[in-house]
Amino acid sequence: MKIQTIFMLLLLASCSPKLNPSAHYQKHGDIASLQAACEQIPNQADTLILKNILGEPVDFGFDYRYYSDSVGPNGCPIAAVFWINEFGLVTSREIFEVCE
Repeated sequence: MKIQTIFMLLLLASCSPKLNPSAHYQKHGDIASLQAACEQIPNQADTLILKNILGEPVDFGFDYRYYSDSVGPNGCPIAAVFWINEFGLVTSREIFEVCE
């Protein structure tokens, strides 16, 4: 019985808690968690929802950008871009290589 208890404690200690996709993206910036976090954002979301889920964006006024740690075939960063209307609502979104 004692060996089983020790084994269970070791097993539980080796398991790390999983972060939700948005928290994982904010901590690590990886493309997989960025994509998963973007799926949590409803259509017609406002900028407050974006910031709550993904954190502070690179704000261009008409769009919000969230960069990942990945680069595309042209060597440019991969980002989620959310186009924002005059009411602060997302009108369109896409994840793609941003070369400017």
